Amino acid sequence: MNNSLLAGRYAKALLLQAESEGVAEVLYGLLKPIVGGVLALPEVERVLASPTHTREQKKAVLMNLSDKEWPSLWARFVDLVLAGEREAFMPQIARRYLALYRQRHNIVVVTLTTVGPAEEAIVERIERLVADYYGGGKVVELRQVVDEAIEGGFVLSVGDRRLDASLRGQIEIIRTQLLKRNKTLV
Repeated sequence: MNNSLLAGRYAKALLLQAESEGVAEVLYGLLKPIVGGVLALPEVERVLASPTHTREQKKAVLMNLSDKEWPSLWARFVDLVLAGEREAFMPQIARRYLALYRQRHNIVVVTLTTVGPAEEAIVERIERLVADYYGGGKVVELRQVVDEAIEGGFVLSVGDRRLDASLRGQIEIIRTQLLKRNKTLV
């Protein structure tokens, strides 16, 4: 079976059950920080994919991804995944759960990359602009990333769109144009 199809089916089942038990938002809040963090670590992925680790060891890893308390649904879901020997797909299942939750709750994820922490007024303005762009009913979930490599300005990513207003990006554009012109002269 296609891995993304498999992950999608498990994630959809988890979301439907979480909604019926009233813990979908809690589960979303717990999974959000670990999907790109702990769950993406090569060591965790190796343990989940390894046939040498026992089910109990894998369950311990999955139950201790966060220091917060998981809903009982998570333990049942982990048991189901382990029984089906699908634990290697947990990172994809978790990512797909977040995507389905966001889709169902009209959440737009925005990443703002700056050289230093952005002022609150700027963050609020960007949230309003993105919400207005996507129309009413959208919830903007803004993540701030500090990256000194952009050297100034900002990079705004919304879904598959990216606005690069960074100094680094502008320098790269000028560099590319100069190289093009230089090639035609040679």
